[in-house]
Amino acid sequence: NGLTGASGADADLDGSSDYFEYLYGTDPNDPTDSSAPTVSLETLFVDGVFRDYATLTFRRSLTAGDPLLFPEVSTDLLTWSDTESDLEMVSAVNQGDGTELVQWRATLPVGEAGKTRCFLRLRIEGK
Repeated sequence: NGLTGASGADADLDGSSDYFEYLYGTDPNDPTDSSAPTVSLETLFVDGVFRDYATLTFRRSLTAGDPLLFPEVSTDLLTWSDTESDLEMVSAVNQGDGTELVQWRATLPVGEAGKTRCFLRLRIEGK
């Protein structure tokens, strides 16, 4: 779905701007078609051990091109990182509708190495 109106508009009144619906590959005219990023704590099997990791899952358009969506992680809400030493992609699954469902995780398990807090966000870069 291309961006046709004002980026801040919300044509279907679902709480997501048309710009974000364009990035996520949802229909800006259908209030039932929405996809906000989700942050969760998930138990994942990494390096032969089950541990709890902070994860960020989001749907993105495969045709939107620029702008790009970048996950970032922080322990203090002041300093953010998008480096491979702090974040790792878990999966990117093509949904067959021009979008993919992407999941990233923090590289350190929650509670390890003094890590008691973990925040994740999506940064938009480009147009």
